[in-house]
Amino acid sequence: MAKIQEKMVDLYIDGRLVVLPDNFSITIIDENPFFTKKGTYTYDITLSLLDPINAKIYGHLNRKNKKDIIPENRRAYMVVDNEVVLNGTEVILQYSESQVKIQLVSGNSELNFLIGSDRKLRDLDLGEAVKHTSQEQLKEWLMQGYPEREYQVLPYYTWDHDILLNPSPSAYMAVGNMYAIVSHNNFDFYLYGAYGLITPQPYLCFIIDRIFESLGYSVTNNDIAGHPVFSKYYMVNGIQTRKYAEMLPDWTVKDFFLKIQGFFDCTFVSDPYKKTVGIYFNYKSQTEFQNTTDLEIYDEYTVDKDKDNNLDVRNSNTEYSLDSNDYHKYASIDPRYTGIAIKEPYATLDELAGKINASDNEKKMKIYTNDVYGDYIAYDTGSGIKPVKVNSFAPLYKKEGSTDIDSSLDIIPASMAYALVASQSSPESYWIQVPGTDDYDELDYSRLQTPAPPVEGEYFDLQELIEGDASLERKMPSKIRLAIYDGMKILDNPAGGKTGLFPVPYVESLAEYYPDSGIQRFFTNQDNNPFRLENMYKDIYSKSEAIDSTKTYKFTFVKNNRFNIMDKFIANNKAFRCARRERTVSSKGFEKYAKGDFYPYEGKMI
Repeated sequence: MAKIQEKMVDLYIDGRLVVLPDNFSITIIDENPFFTKKGTYTYDITLSLLDPINAKIYGHLNRKNKKDIIPENRRAYMVVDNEVVLNGTEVILQYSESQVKIQLVSGNSELNFLIGSDRKLRDLDLGEAVKHTSQEQLKEWLMQGYPEREYQVLPYYTWDHDILLNPSPSAYMAVGNMYAIVSHNNFDFYLYGAYGLITPQPYLCFIIDRIFESLGYSVTNNDIAGHPVFSKYYMVNGIQTRKYAEMLPDWTVKDFFLKIQGFFDCTFVSDPYKKTVGIYFNYKSQTEFQNTTDLEIYDEYTVDKDKDNNLDVRNSNTEYSLDSNDYHKYASIDPRYTGIAIKEPYATLDELAGKINASDNEKKMKIYTNDVYGDYIAYDTGSGIKPVKVNSFAPLYKKEGSTDIDSSLDIIPASMAYALVASQSSPESYWIQVPGTDDYDELDYSRLQTPAPPVEGEYFDLQELIEGDASLERKMPSKIRLAIYDGMKILDNPAGGKTGLFPVPYVESLAEYYPDSGIQRFFTNQDNNPFRLENMYKDIYSKSEAIDSTKTYKFTFVKNNRFNIMDKFIANNKAFRCARRERTVSSKGFEKYAKGDFYPYEGKMI
């Protein structure tokens, strides 16, 4: 029978101290969540069931007539030299008459275990949108945002329609979530088709909250939600459902987490005991979490080089995985075309219009450039020339001497469409812009125009199903497309007549209809174009000091009780971030020396 060890290593299962074997030894591995998404490792331990204390804790699993339910997911924590090194969950892997093999999971590792890295987003219970009960309530909702609202009822465009303008006298927008404009006496609008059939457009931050909530976690800090612009991001959804899970791509939960963290350069840090998650921009780790610690190196170090292990957006090349529609085609043109184009700067949009309309044999070879308003080309409509924006969502090139793409983002800015739309009850007309999606259920306006109330939920036609003209297979998004909604905006009336507030989403600050209307309408500050990757770099990515993750320094160092894996470390007059630390534990406690993998700060010599 194993003897109760000295009070150097204590393991508690469900609040009770287990008896460890005399030859007990494990290596505790910590990983920095700002570089890896595992956070900590799992640990397998074999315990003797011949010891009466262990046998009681495990409910005498070794008895052949045992019929009780095997305990699952009990709390486990380990204390080594008065330091809690593990606080998480126990999983029973196997047992026999004489022993039980358990696995201890903790930190982000426990989060991965509980959610199951292969669980699909669409299999989660994320609830469904509660529809509004009146046009008046809908308008109240449109004046609010996240977190007061889970979603908005905003118009969206689908690419099976070539135009937005309905040719009938009572014109409306030929899009999902259609709004009819009324300006007979005063400007007003209403949701077409009564208020039964809606396609919710959920806020991204709400979806993040609801996913964690479905997994049993609450979000205690969310830097994305605290951002003045990111908090206004919503998902452009073309799937006609009120179930939030059905609005999401066929991604695993792990995929979703990684894509969110890659897009916003942030990290999820979990507390498995409190079942909470904090979402932090990576640059905040260098101001809110980080101290500077000197490492006492024990022996010579080694350096491993892996040019493909480029984990830092600050020195890699990143692109959007844009759709194939024309809007996105112009939003990121082939870099070869950009390279051969003649670059000509302009200072104002008025100057741009003058250059576009000037007699210039080379203007079809030029890109007109401005850091605020963006780049434009001269576009031939067949009946004239107009400016068309290009490269708004061009790749971010930060790898010196290379244009090879290191990472592609599946969270993208939505494409946009616009048109001059007539009022329903007067000769007034208005410029409208709406975001689009390449993944959608076909819009069937006959369902809205019949006297009967619109069908709630998924619509089907038995005749079409029987004859093979339809299928029960549901469509799903292939990626997440985002737009910004920060409240209703004044609509532009080209004739200068009546106008008023209307729900207007956008992805760029300048109105999409500027090329055809000449109207210089900005929906936010002129230089506030957050979806441009260069602006993401300026506003978020560049605020973190660049780390060279292609070089891994392996140090053996004297164990430091004040060691915090989030800190900045100084070794051999150079600054590092720790990616991984290994500490060996025996029944006598920690060994004197620890090992670690460290990434150097670029250019940081002390």
